[in-house]
Amino acid sequence: MTAGIDEMTRLALTLPVDQRAQVASALLASLDDVTDPAELHQAWTAKITSG
Repeated sequence: MTAGIDEMTRLALTLPVDQRAQVASALLASLDDVTDPAELHQAWTAKITSG
């Protein structure tokens, strides 16, 4: 880990349990938003060409 990540982790671990859970939930949810641009392009191309 980089120094910035280490520092964020250290600070996050000082939060109360409920706040740590909120941070963890937000971070995990952000992983669901990751879409491969090539996959997205392919899907749109298929949609456009199929009419």
